[in-house]
Amino acid sequence: MSDLSESLALNLSNVQRLDNGRDIFGKSEASQQPVTLDDLLITDPKSTVIFPVRDPAAKAYGLKNGDLLVVDRSANPAENQLVIVLINDELSVQRFLPGQTDSCSVNQPNSSINHQGAVWGVVTYSILKQR
Repeated sequence: MSDLSESLALNLSNVQRLDNGRDIFGKSEASQQPVTLDDLLITDPKSTVIFPVRDPAAKAYGLKNGDLLVVDRSANPAENQLVIVLINDELSVQRFLPGQTDSCSVNQPNSSINHQGAVWGVVTYSILKQR
């Protein structure tokens, strides 16, 4: 586990139990292993990174600065999925519009500007800051 994912690991061993003897994530009460965010959000640790939102344009996708995106660098994007795109040496959150195999056209909402950029990774989860 990377230092970043370790720092985000959350011990959920004291999660309130439901009437059926399972916790809110469906694990048996007999299971004493703590549930972590890694267990829930990351399928391939070697290709997954946590990407902090620092792009004001991401607001159009319901994201704000300080939110965290779980990004799988090995996943193939599907149409209209959020992706991290490399445009002019900067990483940006965009919606995927299929183009070539390793790049896509992205259209920023409320803008007539289209960019061509390389897909850096696919957003698999977003963790929204509530305060």
